[in-house]
Amino acid sequence: MATASASATGISREHRWQRQKVPIIDEYKKILAAYDKRGEKAFGEYERFEFYENAKKCCCILQTGESAIYANIILQKGVI
Repeated sequence: MATASASATGISREHRWQRQKVPIIDEYKKILAAYDKRGEKAFGEYERFEFYENAKKCCCILQTGESAIYANIILQKGVI
């Protein structure tokens, strides 16, 4: 049986330029580690405009009520 996997493949690195601690990223990493055996290795980051370009290629865009700064993510779903 195939196992479905969802992983965060992109988070904007803009917070690094502004030297801010972004708590939501740590939360995303914890959630990802709980459901993906690759843990943080499955987590990647994009530069701000690279993130936007990759977002244009997404097949589905969801808007949530998340209000944390830099909380935008791109999830990649696949079969392992």
